[in-house]
Amino acid sequence: MRGSNPLYGLLFLLVIGVAVVAGYVVASSVRIGPLRPPDILAHLSSPTPTPGRVEARLVTPSPTGDHPEADATPAAWPTVPLPTERPAPTVIVPTFAPAPTATSGSSSLGPTAAQPAEERGTPTPAATGQLEPPSPTPTRPAYLFVPAGAPTMAEDRGCFVGAVFGYVKDERGNPLPGVQLRVYDPWNHNFPAITKQPPDTGYYDVILGTGPATYYVVVVDSLGNQISPVVEVQHREGAKGCWYQVDFLRTRPQ
Repeated sequence: MRGSNPLYGLLFLLVIGVAVVAGYVVASSVRIGPLRPPDILAHLSSPTPTPGRVEARLVTPSPTGDHPEADATPAAWPTVPLPTERPAPTVIVPTFAPAPTATSGSSSLGPTAAQPAEERGTPTPAATGQLEPPSPTPTRPAYLFVPAGAPTMAEDRGCFVGAVFGYVKDERGNPLPGVQLRVYDPWNHNFPAITKQPPDTGYYDVILGTGPATYYVVVVDSLGNQISPVVEVQHREGAKGCWYQVDFLRTRPQ
């Protein structure tokens, strides 16, 4: 054991020498300077752009699937046109000729023949005459029968009895049989009557008293509805007659 100690010492020195040489070589190839803190303000400053030109080209695949060579010259690259603004559309506003002014010898309904064709425009038909007012539409009478006149006193019949009598005729003056009438007083005392058949066609009469009184005469239909105006008959005291004639005319055919 003691004979091997010098050998171990030599090996130890050899290893240390190799380590020192290796460290020197590394230190001489890499220069490590002193550590400095990062300059944050330098990164925050605005960088100055470097002028240059960037060229690009479009690669269009060939039908065989091959790509063009990477070292193609920029002259072979296609030129892409820039879009241009479309001009605004032009709007054409139509113009109209002024309306012709009527003169003393022309009609206001259309242009005169002396005006040029381009000023006259489309001819307007002139009025052929004055418009006549429309004829009034005939109104339907409110009643089917109306009084032929005011009540008249028949003095020749005296006052032996009092009565209301008369005739009912159509619109042509022909007597009408079977027309119903009603005579009543202010106390609503009714006295019905009906026009007679031939030979006294259209005649009716209602026998009343001879004392002073007021009577009302009206034509009615089969249901008793009023179809004529009411005629008032006044018999006054001391009158020369007691018979009063009240006639009616039909206003339209039934």
